[in-house]
Amino acid sequence: MTNDRFSDVVDTEDGRRDVEPGLLPPDSDPTVVWVRRFFRAAGRVRVEPVPHAVRAALESSFAGWAADRRPVSVGRRVLAALVRDGDAGVAVAGARGVAAARHLLFAADRADISVHVRASGRTGFVLDGIVLRADGADLETPIRLEQLECAVADTRTDGLGSFRFDGLEPGPYQLVVTLDDDELVTPPFDLAEVA
Repeated sequence: MTNDRFSDVVDTEDGRRDVEPGLLPPDSDPTVVWVRRFFRAAGRVRVEPVPHAVRAALESSFAGWAADRRPVSVGRRVLAALVRDGDAGVAVAGARGVAAARHLLFAADRADISVHVRASGRTGFVLDGIVLRADGADLETPIRLEQLECAVADTRTDGLGSFRFDGLEPGPYQLVVTLDDDELVTPPFDLAEVA
């Protein structure tokens, strides 16, 4: 059945227009049967209005979320280079409280990003680091953690450029740091590769 004929069936069943019976598919046509069943079922559904308090809470929540979202950048998307990938320092075997960690250092013309990854608990990971801007400008900047190019978490660096993401599952991630109108993007790194 073509889209036009399907639209004719829907419009006829919905009462929006009359179509000559000879132009519609036969009543036994599976699409006609399905559309009629759909309209019968839809006629039995009653949609209640959203209570005012719930609507106000949702609108407030969305407004807060929307205010924190950064507008689409018109600047550059810069890929930072991985310049160091190694352990985070010497750990004494068997020492209490010493967890294996990985240190990653990414560099670009506008900033460097130093990242420490360590296991936390049985399966989770903690990722913390610092953004060091080359121009010495305001260090409080948005930073987003992505997995497979989808945002996993958003935060802002503090006044010293530090940031932290907790409770992360193993897998590949990348960081996106917003610097004015530009985005500084790290290549993907895998949290499961902590020594």
